[in-house]
Amino acid sequence: MLVSFHVRHAAFVFALLTFVGTRGRAQQRAQELTLEAALARAVATHPLIGAAAAAVRAAEGNRTTARSLGNPVFVYQVDAASSALAGATPAIEREVMTSAMLPLDPLFQLKPRASQAGALVRAARADLAATRRDVVLEAASAFFAAAGAAVRVDALTEVQTWLDSLVRYTQFRVSEGAAAEVDLIRMQVEHLRTETDLAMALADAARARALLAVAVGFDSAVVDLTADTVCNCPQPPTRDALLAIARVRRPEILAADARLTAARSGVSLERTRFLRDAGIMAGVRTMGGERSMVTGVSLPVPLFDQNRGEMRRADGDRRMAEFNREQVRRQVDADVGASWVAVTAWAGKADLSNGSLVRRAEEARRITEAAYREGATGLLQVLDAARALAEARQVSYAALSARRLSVLRLNAAIGITELPAILTMPTSNQSSRDTQSPAQMERQP
Repeated sequence: MLVSFHVRHAAFVFALLTFVGTRGRAQQRAQELTLEAALARAVATHPLIGAAAAAVRAAEGNRTTARSLGNPVFVYQVDAASSALAGATPAIEREVMTSAMLPLDPLFQLKPRASQAGALVRAARADLAATRRDVVLEAASAFFAAAGAAVRVDALTEVQTWLDSLVRYTQFRVSEGAAAEVDLIRMQVEHLRTETDLAMALADAARARALLAVAVGFDSAVVDLTADTVCNCPQPPTRDALLAIARVRRPEILAADARLTAARSGVSLERTRFLRDAGIMAGVRTMGGERSMVTGVSLPVPLFDQNRGEMRRADGDRRMAEFNREQVRRQVDADVGASWVAVTAWAGKADLSNGSLVRRAEEARRITEAAYREGATGLLQVLDAARALAEARQVSYAALSARRLSVLRLNAAIGITELPAILTMPTSNQSSRDTQSPAQMERQP
């Protein structure tokens, strides 16, 4: 069953529509969405965000383990020795020893292990923010693709309906001898062409809706463009101001900084492993009714294995983290620069998205059609005017979607992912949360 969805101009955010299938087919839900609702739904339900949040919980669990001391080892030992002489009754002399051993390795390694684990928690949180941003951009792109496909279907449907009436009119003129039959044939060919374009547009719209459904978690979705027909795109802040925000907020930079801290802590950790399996022991030994105190130290001699290989590996990881951090910084600078140029190009341009282009194309088609009915113009001019109107509707919405996506991508480039902040033009004066330090992020629950 082919379901054709048209763009509906309504002033509500969510409306649940139920389509009942025939012959035992399950019901399908069609959720009408605005852009804001689609993004909120994607953030709340997307599996990738859930997986990234689970990775944060796993890192926090590792941090708890890293902050813990090693468990002491308690030993209770009983020895029995025979001291019987030949022909005498055997006598058993028991030796009881109770001791406890405390490993010293965790004491030496506690600080670097805790630092490393804490840095990995910050990296996981930054990865979660990056995943949330990517999901938002994916959902926005899917929304505008579905909306653009719906606009194309709507425009071609209007052209087809218009051509139906014009074909009937041309048939009447041919029967009256007022028009050549070649005009009717040309009109019928154009009608068939429009039907073919509409069929392909319906298929494209179905695929676009399916991708949107993957992003928002609905079986099917219909886009609502009411709240998305106006895009206020003033001049953005300067590029340098946005770069300053991105360098303290962008998740990739925060993650790279955290992993560099973890790598440095890893170097310190491997240095403390120069002496491994060290421990102290204390206990009580009872033998023949007498008790004595027993103490000892376990200290391996690093004669052959001095952990040099692991220290070199950790130092290599640190150097790789430094290079990766520099690469991330370059990528962030490039992203901010490209996004800033895109938004700046749209600033102050409203002609394509305020409906003026469509209104002019509608007026041109109306005038051309009236002239054709009066015999003052040819058929090709009428068909060109119809195509121009369909293209104007698509170009108008394409301009709107491009402008809004440019703002979304600029916000994403400087590290803003919160709704609805990501939908508005960024400013150089961000809130305190926009410029949190890694230490502040670490103290968050």
